[in-house]
Amino acid sequence: MLLHIHPDFLWNKPLARKINQYEFFSYSVNEACIFGKKKKQLIAGLLQGIEQEYRQNIDKFSRRDHYPLELLLTYAERFYHRQFITRKDCKP
Repeated sequence: MLLHIHPDFLWNKPLARKINQYEFFSYSVNEACIFGKKKKQLIAGLLQGIEQEYRQNIDKFSRRDHYPLELLLTYAERFYHRQFITRKDCKP
């Protein structure tokens, strides 16, 4: 799955100011975050929810709240930091 977000979608929103604080955006490309089945299902569910919201008819709530996207980013940040904690306990 790929989620592409145009900068205009975030323009003048609180999330636009906050997005650079997510540390996983500076993640090295030579490392990978390993997702187990439960994490994959959780992320897939969030992505499906974002897609469903995007495809809804426009109403007064449309694109007003970026909560689903922010929740996705928060989980990604959690998984990013958690892997370094669990990696300390694992020996290759």
